[in-house]
Amino acid sequence: MKLVHGYTLLEILNFRERYDLHQIVELVIQVGHALQYAHTHGVAHRDIKPENILAGPYGEVLLLDWGLAKVLHPDGRASGSGSAVEAEKESESSAQINRSGAPAIKDITLTGHRKAQGTVHHLSPEQLKQNPSIDHRTDISSLGAVLYEILCGEKPAYGEKLHEVVDSVLNQKPAEAATVAKYKVPTLLNETAARCLDKNPDSRFQCMEEVIMLLQQNWMS
Repeated sequence: MKLVHGYTLLEILNFRERYDLHQIVELVIQVGHALQYAHTHGVAHRDIKPENILAGPYGEVLLLDWGLAKVLHPDGRASGSGSAVEAEKESESSAQINRSGAPAIKDITLTGHRKAQGTVHHLSPEQLKQNPSIDHRTDISSLGAVLYEILCGEKPAYGEKLHEVVDSVLNQKPAEAATVAKYKVPTLLNETAARCLDKNPDSRFQCMEEVIMLLQQNWMS
């Protein structure tokens, strides 16, 4: 395995005041390019979060942990089940579907066969529901959650208890980043994050290229 050095986006956000917004958005753009490449080859990452984004010392950006990635059929259905090790994991934290259709989840970070895989705060609603028709747009939602956190310092899904976070992901529209942030949020970035986070995949951006094009614009004007 290749040894890589740098800081994760999570570590960078812990010292947010040291970084210019342009620098951090550039990280998101580079992640977008990686996802665009993966999506065009029929692969969804399914675990986009600050911990899995690494910024190297020479400007390189790496998207880590493809263990939960899914290879999508041409009709959008997913195949495979993440890594072989994770496929064997079965524990009390396994997510089961309750009568309301929402997963009854006991662990905020979930991996393994027949579980809602990923970190709850950054999951799309369809990923949390374990929707069999899930496609690459789940990554667009998760990247939107990352962008939202960059802009306002808060996760779009909220709640002190796990079931509250789950309900937030599934049913609650997050407040716009501009209304939560302590500092001024550029309108274009605010709107981009909001659309990425739409509960309905059909209402989100339909490909990562659209997101990249917006983030590359002069959003400070």
